[in-house]
Amino acid sequence: VPLSDYRAAHRQVTQAIDDWLDEVGTDLSDTDITKYTRANLPLVTMLDTAAGLAKRTVAARVIRDWVADHPARADGTWPRPLIVWVHHRQVGVALANAVRNDVDALEIYSGSTTGLERSRIADAFQAGRVAVLLASKAAYASITLTAGSDVTVTAQRDDDVGARGRRLPIAVHQPPQ
Repeated sequence: VPLSDYRAAHRQVTQAIDDWLDEVGTDLSDTDITKYTRANLPLVTMLDTAAGLAKRTVAARVIRDWVADHPARADGTWPRPLIVWVHHRQVGVALANAVRNDVDALEIYSGSTTGLERSRIADAFQAGRVAVLLASKAAYASITLTAGSDVTVTAQRDDDVGARGRRLPIAVHQPPQ
């Protein structure tokens, strides 16, 4: 996994913290630190996004391999659709761009997906018309997908694999580290 972008993001975060410490000093209470971290969650988001983007090549390979190993039925439906949990929109878009030409029935479900699109995607997934669903945490919070049992994650989303009404055992496919 190439780490140059992640290292650049880490340097930015470290510099922001160093600048803050230069401004306020180092004699800080737990309350001071808590206030700073709560006010600067975008710094964590920057690192999470950079980590997800660093994994996109490996994750794309996992998706391509999974699709090759789990072809559609004769009627064009997929008996084992794959859910790929992504934590940040940028990561989902980058991953979709990386596999779009290799996956016939790819759908993206994120916080920006409209209500009508959400229903269409969920219905298509449940009916087996989706091979791969790139899903953000918005999908986890807003729909139940019981047709799938195979998931992979691009970040710390493996806690999101369970679902109400699930009929099939869950298989988590972790990209190699």
